[in-house]
Amino acid sequence: MDYHLAQVNIAIARYAYDDPRFAGFVDNLDGVYDLAESTPGFVWCHITVDDDSEAKQVFAEPNLVFNMSVWETQQALRELASAPVAEDSIAARAGQPSETSS
Repeated sequence: MDYHLAQVNIAIARYAYDDPRFAGFVDNLDGVYDLAESTPGFVWCHITVDDDSEAKQVFAEPNLVFNMSVWETQQALRELASAPVAEDSIAARAGQPSETSS
């Protein structure tokens, strides 16, 4: 049986996308997206009309953060999630430095 794994993140951010307090997370997004697209097993990710993977207005909530990607295997997604740039982005979202940050 052939299948793919869809990964979806939906969250309500504490701050607007352009708020300086959210900058640490936002500034890491391009690196995470670039890494995802170059990771073996990556299939597809949601892109908005503006060619921006950060779909700020998928629903009516202005602070809603939404992303979606498709992977060949669970292991491929794990590879991305454990990469330092992804860990930095997660830590920035939480407002704390990651173990990989210097």
